[in-house]
Amino acid sequence: MMLRYFLRCFVSLFLLGILSPSATAQTDYLPEEVENYVRECTGDRGLSVEAVCRCVVRKAQSKYPSFEEFQMINQDIEATGTIPPPLRQIIDECETDPFS
Repeated sequence: MMLRYFLRCFVSLFLLGILSPSATAQTDYLPEEVENYVRECTGDRGLSVEAVCRCVVRKAQSKYPSFEEFQMINQDIEATGTIPPPLRQIIDECETDPFS
């Protein structure tokens, strides 16, 4: 259930415009966009979920710095409903230790 929640949050990164269409190989996640993602991801679930959401977006920025790559991954998630193993690993790591 928590995995499905994070899948929805990850997909919302794209839908909320967390990544700019002008992204280059360098990460360009804007701080206010990250905060929008964290609010959407956390909802009313409290500080422990907020920590996990922050961890997921932080590690996603590191793993998926380009918009084009993220967009392809997002399209695959939407089409298949399957989280790719690298992202699943990020979610699992963040659920285990959100401060990792």
